[in-house]
Amino acid sequence: MGGALPGVWNVPYVSRAYLVGGAALRGPLGEGPVFDHAHLDPDMAFCARAREKGLFLHVTNRRHFGHLLVTNGYNGTGRRHPELWERPRNPRDWDQLYLHPNHSRVLRENLFQEPCPDVFQFPLFSAQFGRELREEAELRGGVGGASRVWAGLRGVWAGL
Repeated sequence: MGGALPGVWNVPYVSRAYLVGGAALRGPLGEGPVFDHAHLDPDMAFCARAREKGLFLHVTNRRHFGHLLVTNGYNGTGRRHPELWERPRNPRDWDQLYLHPNHSRVLRENLFQEPCPDVFQFPLFSAQFGRELREEAELRGGVGGASRVWAGLRGVWAGL
């Protein structure tokens, strides 16, 4: 529903992440195995155990409790900042880390500058993105080698 209809719903099954009150864990759910069952996976076993004990499971979108990162396929080997490659799996976090806060307002509010004809300058990436991208490039031998960097770019790279 995308949060369009806020509310609380009673559901038969929850998975991946859930909040459980300490009283439930010390009380009815604390007696015996909670996640073990001969024929069910751990999430299903938890839900079945809660139903057996008369506890109702609810989902809500009235409050944001955070979100989970997708870690399938995460490979940090050989990279100084592996998060740079995580845009397809975790776009929300990547955008927050690496996009400039005003990137979406640039064209809408004409925030771009034109220092010379047909050359446009506007904020797209954060300073953190620039620093980490430069460090990744340096880890792989630099950006064309320091001797070949145009003199006008030395100050730009130094600021990142």
